[in-house]
Amino acid sequence: MISDKFPKKTALTQVIKDGNYIKITWVAHWRAWCSYNSLFSGQTCERLEERGGFGKEELDAFYPEWPNHVVS
Repeated sequence: MISDKFPKKTALTQVIKDGNYIKITWVAHWRAWCSYNSLFSGQTCERLEERGGFGKEELDAFYPEWPNHVVS
């Protein structure tokens, strides 16, 4: 299971809360990327995170459960 491989890894997002970019669990990032990649291939999961991660609209579209995976 993916959550077992990356229990504490996080990913940056382009979502700002209280003046800071928020992070989500790597599992949530990976799940959003899987949906994203089925439509727009060519960018690895890691590369997308290196470039700033997903924006709110993308997360809402590709993994609506992402708010449950925000890392404080």
